[in-house]
Amino acid sequence: MKMMLLLVFFVVSFFPIKAFSEGNDGVRHEKPVVGWLEKVIIFPGKFHLKAKIDTGAKSSSINAPHIVTFERNGKRWVSFDLADNENKKVVKVEKRIHRTTSIKRKGAEAQERLVIRMFMCLGDDYKEIEMNLADRRGFNHQILIGRDDLVNIFNVDIDPSAKYIRDPTCVLPESGIPDPTDQTE
Repeated sequence: MKMMLLLVFFVVSFFPIKAFSEGNDGVRHEKPVVGWLEKVIIFPGKFHLKAKIDTGAKSSSINAPHIVTFERNGKRWVSFDLADNENKKVVKVEKRIHRTTSIKRKGAEAQERLVIRMFMCLGDDYKEIEMNLADRRGFNHQILIGRDDLVNIFNVDIDPSAKYIRDPTCVLPESGIPDPTDQTE
């Protein structure tokens, strides 16, 4: 019995985990599976960060201490520090404010947060997502990816028992998508 389990584990470890869902066209579509923790790359800066995958949260959030809002060319902008803990570097990020949102918090009053758009690499998917800015220094993970982005943007299923099963392997597009390191939006 132990040999059989070992053989199954060995075989399964060589094949990527996939899930299937039936689309509106009645055809089964393959969906990648992510664990409850995943490594991601954030642009600008090609920051390698660990993200918590959280289906209980509607939206995605990024650690943004030292938030400063300002105006540039008649538009609202924000600057904040982004720290890459793996490589021990910090960069000041400036992004145009896309909107504000009200975040419901368990056991606390709702909180108004600024929302920006950033590019993220999760597995082999390179997508632009909305992220609300929050001081997450008291949390274990700098990024929280919420269910809206998991379902609508990345189209993945979640294995709550797994972690770090999809290393970020994105190939940046050569054209058609704005330069992810461009700060001038």
